[in-house]
Parts: sequence; C-alpha cells; structure tokens
Amino acid sequence: MNVSSALKIAASLTLVFALGACSSKSKKEDESVIGQRGGRGPDSALSGAAGDLRKSTKFSTLSQNIRFNVGSSELNASSRRALDEIASELKKTANSYEKIRISGLTDPQGDTDRNLRLSEARATRVRDYLVSRGVDEDKLETIGKGAVARDSLGTSSQMARDRRVDFEIVE
Repeated sequence: MNVSSALKIAASLTLVFALGACSSKSKKEDESVIGQRGGRGPDSALSGAAGDLRKSTKFSTLSQNIRFNVGSSELNASSRRALDEIASELKKTANSYEKIRISGLTDPQGDTDRNLRLSEARATRVRDYLVSRGVDEDKLETIGKGAVARDSLGTSSQMARDRRVDFEIVE
C-alpha cells in the first residue's frame, strides 16, 4: 500500500468514526456509509475542507435531507434543494474522489422485489438529478439495496428515515 492510499483510508476512517457517534444505524453501515446522520450540522461551504469531499461537513449534512414518500422515487422540493447544494459540493471537490456510490433504500413495508426495484429507482433518480446539475456521470454509480433490515417495522418516523439514499465515497 502506498502512502497516498494509506492517507485516503485514514481520512475516510476518521470521518466515519467522527460521524458514527451520531448514527442510529448498525455498526456495519456506520463503517461504510458517508452521510445520513441525525441532527443538523454546520451549513458552511467546506468548513475548512480545502476541496476534500471527505472533510466536507456540508456534504454529509445535506446528504441527510434526501427523503422519499412511501412507495415513491419522486424528488420533493426539499430533496431537490439539498441535491442542488450536493451537486455544487461534488463539482467543487471533484478532484478529491474518483467515484461516489448512491445507494437507494426503502422502509421494510411491502414486497421484497418491489422494494428492491424502488430502491434502485431512488438511486437512479438521484444520480440523474445530480448529472442534470453538472456532476460528471462517470463519477457516480448506483445500487438498490431494498429495505433497511430490522426486526420489526419500526415507528413511522423510523420508516420515514429508511426511505432515503446514502452516499459513499468508494474510490
């Protein structure tokens, strides 16, 4: 492993551990997912990140704001506003990452196959929106993960948080 790779891994782990304290997800998801944390953080542009997406508090904060209605992949006005700002962050920091994975998720209600298709549609919808705002399509990949795993359906607010996309820096 070269020094550059080691530094990238160290920076990623630092961010994951820092954000992990606020997470309501499983430890495994905490180790791999950027964004989607509870609460509202600072709304400054890069908060001293010097063009590094991994250090952008704005990106991780805005990522929390992409939510969907039950059974829908349509972007509401609030999600579009957050995606506009995410697109700006992605364009400003494009040299700090090679690929962002957009993972679509659903709440646990309904049929497994339908939830998988819906989660894929959500991820694709977000990618297409970001591309329409000038983000390089080659830097984005999508995956549908289906329903968030849990022992029971959960409360209505838990299920609302499950209807989302997660962003992960993969390269």
